[in-house]
This record gives sequence, C-alpha cells and structure tokens, in this order.
Amino acid sequence: MVLKALKNDDVEAAGSDACGFYGPYYREYKRRLVELLGSTYRKMNYKLAMSVFDPKINFVEQDPTASASSEFLNFMKFVLEPHEMKRLEAYSNSLIDYPLIRDVAQKLARMYFLEHLPVSLSYAQASLLLCYGLQHKDIPEIEGEMNLERQQILSLFMKVMKRLCKYLNNLTSKEIDSTVSQLKVIKTEPHSISVDEDLRDAAKKVQDEMKAKSDGLLNPELFQQFAIVDREADFENALQNGGGKIVPGGVISVKSNKFKLEKHSEPETEKSGKKRNKNHSGLKSSKKMRS
Repeated sequence: MVLKALKNDDVEAAGSDACGFYGPYYREYKRRLVELLGSTYRKMNYKLAMSVFDPKINFVEQDPTASASSEFLNFMKFVLEPHEMKRLEAYSNSLIDYPLIRDVAQKLARMYFLEHLPVSLSYAQASLLLCYGLQHKDIPEIEGEMNLERQQILSLFMKVMKRLCKYLNNLTSKEIDSTVSQLKVIKTEPHSISVDEDLRDAAKKVQDEMKAKSDGLLNPELFQQFAIVDREADFENALQNGGGKIVPGGVISVKSNKFKLEKHSEPETEKSGKKRNKNHSGLKSSKKMRS
C-alpha cells in the first residue's frame, strides 16, 4: 500500500508538514523504497518509480547554503569522504570516466530522492539519476528504457554530477568561511620617542660601554709589573750624562742588575751540579765493589 498526499484545494494539511499526520509513514516508505530499488524493485519502470517518489525537482534560485545546518554538514562528511569528493570533481572536469564515480552517484541519488539535496534537475535528469544511482542499471539498459542515445545519456549524467558537485562545493566553502577566524585589526599608534632620539640614546649607550671598557684597560694596577723599582737615581744620572735632553731616535742606557742576579744564582747551580757528580761517582764505585 502506498500512502500519498492528495493535492487539491479541499484537503488542508495539518501543521507545517504538507503530508499531514502520516508524514513520518510516507518518509519511512520512501527510505525503504530507496534501498529496495537496487534489488527487489530493480526491474520497476522508472516512470512508475518517479510517480511514487514524486520528487521536488525545481527549487527557487537562491543560495543553497542558506538553509544548510551544521548537522547536515556533519552528515555530509559522514556520507562522502574527501577522496570521493575529489573523484566527483575530477569527473566534473572530464578527467576520469563515469564508471569511476558509480559509488558516489549511488550515494548522491539516495540523498537526492530523500530530499536532502535541494538541487534543481529536469525530469529526464532526475529519471537518469534514479535508474543509474538507485536501480544500479547500466548505460545500455537505460538506453532501451528511456529511448535515448548513449551520448545523450552521458551528457545528461555529466550535467547532473556537475550541479550536485557545485552544490556540495558551495556548502564546503561556506563552512570554511564561517570557521576561519577574522583577522584582528591592529591599531597602530606612534611611539613615545622619535627615531632620532632613539638613535641618539643607542649611540650614547655604545659610547658609554666603550669608555668603561677603555678605562678598565688603562688601570694603573695593570702596569705595576712593568715598573722600574728603586732605579730612579740611575735614570736621573743617565739623563744628566746625556745633557738632560733626549735626542729624537736616541737611546738612554741604564745599568741592569740582571748580571748580579745571575751571579747569585750561578753558585747555587754549581753546588747542585757538584753534588750530582759526587752522587754519580759514588754510585759507580759501589757498583765496582759489588762486581
């Protein structure tokens, strides 16, 4: 038994559902028929199936994403995988042949006849989608049933897939636009100091660092190791002997006490050397006595 809404002026539908109180029963019947058309009712004439479904094939030209909810978008992601959408786009761009999107066409046909895809199609296009997507018929079978040439059928099928692909792409792009956060407007304000003042401050900082470093290098304590201790009198005598003036390029000589230090160190080295020789000779004599 088929329940179908009566379309006349004497019958008024209750509530927002055009089918009235038996709307849920009719929707369940359509879902079951969609699933059975590929098996039990595969040989059903497409005209009879179209009359039972009575699909809405004309929609007002508007933004197709206006009525799409987030739940429907999530449902679409569950039904169609990203790689399936890629194959659908490839077929729409004539990059692959129609057998490669047969599984995608079957999914789209189910959604279309369950009124989930508000895409306007002609009666011939909707009939072709029913035969190919729901009844799983091949192109030669559709040729004989619809009395169309193969090229006409493929042309109709291409138009159907292009329209469905365009609708789904619009849904995806709309979702992306809604999820991408808007860029924050950065308010630019002038700095508290000018560029010239900033450069002067930086230059002064560098100069102060260089001065502190040079002052540390000229520390008098570092030069104490090079000072001539207790030799001021010898230096004064050398200047007086030279007439009190230093000729440019001239040399002033001051007697060094290095020789005295060497003399003091020589006896110690001689004593230590003699001691070593003595020890060495003693070792030799002891070796001879043992032998």
